[in-house]
Amino acid sequence: MLSPVLIGLLVVAPHTAMTGGASDTYENRVAAAKRYLEVSEDSLRLMIQDSIGDAAKRFPEDLRDEWTSSMNEHIPTEELRADVLSVMARLSQITKIPPITVLR
Repeated sequence: MLSPVLIGLLVVAPHTAMTGGASDTYENRVAAAKRYLEVSEDSLRLMIQDSIGDAAKRFPEDLRDEWTSSMNEHIPTEELRADVLSVMARLSQITKIPPITVLR
């Protein structure tokens, strides 16, 4: 039979490991989201590039390069990053922000 202490550890340990022991406050979610964006900076950039590439396919072939260049110059990457951070901090629970942030 499992002791209540062992059951408690089994319940609490995964949460502690996933969050680094941080409670689910807005400030902790902001910090976790910032760490996640630091770790996944290339992923966000690639997602933007993929979106631009997919949208460019809707243009005639002779206009695609010009449109792609224009979008690369004018998309506010830092504003998008700030928006992602804001949404993650407001709508996520600390345990839902990818656990890779704990490894940093």
